[in-house]
Amino acid sequence: MTDQFSNLQQIRKPAITSKGGIVAAQSRRAAEIGADVLAEGGDCIDAVIATTFALGVLEPWMSGIGGGGAMVLYRAKEDRTEVIDYGMRAPQSLRVEDYPLTGAGAASDLFPWPRVKDDRNIHGPAAVAVPGVVAGMEEAHRRYAKLPWRDLVAPSIALAGDGLAVDWWTTLM
Repeated sequence: MTDQFSNLQQIRKPAITSKGGIVAAQSRRAAEIGADVLAEGGDCIDAVIATTFALGVLEPWMSGIGGGGAMVLYRAKEDRTEVIDYGMRAPQSLRVEDYPLTGAGAASDLFPWPRVKDDRNIHGPAAVAVPGVVAGMEEAHRRYAKLPWRDLVAPSIALAGDGLAVDWWTTLM
């Protein structure tokens, strides 16, 4: 197994250079995977996809296929900006009447949506949302990727096979 441990409690990270561009991520290894994709001739979207899946393995407490998000893209050659929204979705069988609003302001959760009776949209089996990360990465891949999907997820599969390295930071998280 390669040494994935942070052996120092170092908060600042040195700048890295690479062929084709650089990638910034909390995890150095995930950023290196994305930079390798750029060095191989991949589009920035290829690097985003590879980095996203690597982060899901290396930092599962912050990232991963169980979440959602949004990607704001600026395509310089076309001088065009667009957004790919891949936020979590409600299950198809959701019944709105099962989530009555209390009228007591915003929820106490991460997101400031209206408070629901008994916080049933936040805690318990009725709080499940359908993740959007994989669908969002797939849509970005469909639109702009140069490299095959399997090549972009292969580094994350290898990382997962190595297991999660537990160091001082992982323990803190």
